[in-house]
Amino acid sequence: MDLELAGKVVLITGASGGLGREMAVDFAREDARVVVHYRSGVEAAEVVADTIENMGGEAITAQADLIDRSSVQHMLNQIKGEYGGVDVLIHGAVAFEGMGPIEQMAPDTWHKMIEVTLTGTYHLVNMIVPFMKQQRWGRIVNIASRTGLVGSANLAHYSAAKAGLIGMTKALAKELGPSGILVNAIAPTTILTPKERERLTPDRQEKLIAQIPLGRIAAPDDISRVALFLGSGMNTFVNGEVITVGGGAQT
Repeated sequence: MDLELAGKVVLITGASGGLGREMAVDFAREDARVVVHYRSGVEAAEVVADTIENMGGEAITAQADLIDRSSVQHMLNQIKGEYGGVDVLIHGAVAFEGMGPIEQMAPDTWHKMIEVTLTGTYHLVNMIVPFMKQQRWGRIVNIASRTGLVGSANLAHYSAAKAGLIGMTKALAKELGPSGILVNAIAPTTILTPKERERLTPDRQEKLIAQIPLGRIAAPDDISRVALFLGSGMNTFVNGEVITVGGGAQT
């Protein structure tokens, strides 16, 4: 099936590992030109880009601190110089630092989560949209979380940030749809990335699996396949939606 991605420039934030890596490789398989964004993991990002090039694809790495507007601008200038502009934005970067009761949460922990998730999204979209409007085509896929829909104890900062991202997605879909730009969000439950495998004890994994009718925790490619469709030319009418990917989990 042709997803109409050949030659499209796809910027994937947080693409240096885990879910981001999976999405980068999947888009490259569809002949997209992939920009592997990273904040500090340059070696991991280069591994992703090398993997894509070794399979015959095209990729570059691009560094940016999404909180820093000038850093984002520098990255987009690099992309413009290499490829002209961004056709598809897959925004998966997150700054997950700590969890615990709200009364024990440090202000810096709260602010960093909100800044990366919401202000970072603002910087990206604010600067990328003019190019998409000019060509009257674009796709934006925000990686939210089911936590942003239902909330989670001891994760007030993460819940609030992802809920805000969902609201922003819906607003942008209405605002940008007339210009041919489709904006959607994916709200996964826990994703069993290599980092999560290390963090989750076997007991915790068993408890999570017990809540999922399909009997397993989501793998990165479960989410990547959804992102691939939403970010592709095959998606012609899905706009402003939040696609939950949780194997039927309702909590």
